[in-house]
Amino acid sequence: MLHTRPILTLSLSVLLIVSSVLSADAAEPSRPRKEAPRSEFFSYDIREDAAAGTIINSQYFKSIRTRTDENGVCAVKFYAPFAFGDRNVFFRSEGGTGAYRLWVNGHEVGGSDDTQTPSEVFISPYLIDGMNDIRIEAREPGSVAAVEAAYDEPMLPAGGNSHIFSQPKVYIEDYDVRTSPDSTTQHGLLDLHIAVRNSARTVQLLSVGYDIYDPKGKLKTYNLKEVIMLPGQRDTVRFHDIVYSTAKYLWDSNKPNLYAVTMYIKQHGKIVEYVPLDLGWGTTTYTPATADTPGTLLRNDAPVEIRAVEFTPKYNISVEEQVRALKRKGYNTLVLTMPAQIALYRACDRVGMYVIDCASVSTDPRGGNRSRNGGTTLNDPSYRDEILHRVEAMQRRTRNHSCVVAWSPAEGGGNGYNMYKAYELLHRLDTLRPVVYREADGEWNSDLIINPIATLE
Repeated sequence: MLHTRPILTLSLSVLLIVSSVLSADAAEPSRPRKEAPRSEFFSYDIREDAAAGTIINSQYFKSIRTRTDENGVCAVKFYAPFAFGDRNVFFRSEGGTGAYRLWVNGHEVGGSDDTQTPSEVFISPYLIDGMNDIRIEAREPGSVAAVEAAYDEPMLPAGGNSHIFSQPKVYIEDYDVRTSPDSTTQHGLLDLHIAVRNSARTVQLLSVGYDIYDPKGKLKTYNLKEVIMLPGQRDTVRFHDIVYSTAKYLWDSNKPNLYAVTMYIKQHGKIVEYVPLDLGWGTTTYTPATADTPGTLLRNDAPVEIRAVEFTPKYNISVEEQVRALKRKGYNTLVLTMPAQIALYRACDRVGMYVIDCASVSTDPRGGNRSRNGGTTLNDPSYRDEILHRVEAMQRRTRNHSCVVAWSPAEGGGNGYNMYKAYELLHRLDTLRPVVYREADGEWNSDLIINPIATLE
């Protein structure tokens, strides 16, 4: 599948980021750890960088910028001095680059068969003090290739849209945020759950907190909770707070007001990690279809007139300008055919463009015999786990973006058992937003019917 000559990026300045991974108490290399799907976010050690979103300035973030050979292999040597030991280091492919396998110092440490969804590999245990070897190999997706058989060649070179980043030993692993109006509808209720992991070998005393500023820059509220964590423990810190006067700054396509939320971890009197979030206040729900009326998408309890376009972003020009150009043409909803880079969702949050996100599932169109169990990929239970993993990865990755108003379990391939299970999974993960599947053909596993115009060139 990957016969192009990919450009993979790994700047030699990766030395600094990887130098921060070596820990005196690092575990011996073992079997590769498959990272669970989580929200895609950046971690900062300086608040000003977090507020500005300038991750490129962080000493703990390095892009990969090196050419691969004709076989789709990128091999890079880098020096990692024994310093900055209190960090966990991850390799992240931002998706759209093809299937790959990752090797560190001769150990196969992970990879992905999903050519479109971003993936993460924990690499700290495999790093050594001194010179390290990293090898990224473009691979065929193997036995799960049928799940995305209708995709063309990858949009980007294998590994060429990747980076290495690190987080403290006690770090924010994930978060989930919900907003809703109070009984007066003038103020808002903030439900923020922050998952924290202690990967150190000792008990850790820390504080987990957040603050939130309105779109005019006024501090609205903050909170801080102390936590004691055992070695290896994962805990979720829950906040349920009122935020006053949120009715003034609701988010929708016409008024994309964004609150600035900053989550953080504090230890020994110092904040060691900041995770920023641009938050559009409000709720996305829907009224289901009946025999007489179609389903309706609601934003802040008001019906949304959907003006949709099927969209695949181009990454060699500004994603935000592409979104603004579509909005000037009158569109307010992007129907994706595969997962996009995180820059697209952030641009849609800022611009006020709704997104129907799509899992990395696109099988041969309508091929096979659906009346037979296993006659098509989407009706074959042997592909269920792979498809549901991709659907969950999509949902968990972008669920905190205000622009995402609906979920699509696949780009296409007909209907069947796996799409029924995907529909059920999405409604377990998200009880508010609708599921939209254009090839449900009138069956129960699509809440709304949305017919976008063809893909724009």
